[in-house]
Amino acid sequence: MTKPELRTQFPSERWTAADSGRRPRGSGSDGPRPLRVLLEAPDGADGARLWRCLTDRGYEVSWCPGPQGPPPVWCPLMSGHPCDLVEGSDAVVSALGLDDAACREVLARLADLHPRTTVIVEARRSDAKKHAALVSRYTVVTSPANAEDLTTAVEAAKPSGAAVATVSQ
Repeated sequence: MTKPELRTQFPSERWTAADSGRRPRGSGSDGPRPLRVLLEAPDGADGARLWRCLTDRGYEVSWCPGPQGPPPVWCPLMSGHPCDLVEGSDAVVSALGLDDAACREVLARLADLHPRTTVIVEARRSDAKKHAALVSRYTVVTSPANAEDLTTAVEAAKPSGAAVATVSQ
């Protein structure tokens, strides 16, 4: 089986994982580039809120709806393969939720297949407690994440940073 094309990309297609720490080629700036954040969230108000929070603070954000869609998509993590979107990210903000088994599997695979990528998980406090073994791999922040807490967690991301997570009420 061949790997399908990914549907979502960072706004600047000129960036690759090899560009980590640099601005895109031809950008006219040699200064540090903004952190790249992959937002994993179903389509909707919560995803839009997180997107706005991240882009308003100058992060370059890409979006993935997760394995459940919409529409349901092939997720390389669910097949045991690294994800190109994660590879090109400094941080992943996962707002997929912990109540769905497939979404929990994505979190587990993120840590296994991308151990150097910072992961911020947004989930209800009760779900984080119920799935403590899974979220213990990450730093947990209560959700709905406010702009300050989310920014603090994302700022901890380095191109080769450690894992971080966010949790909701």
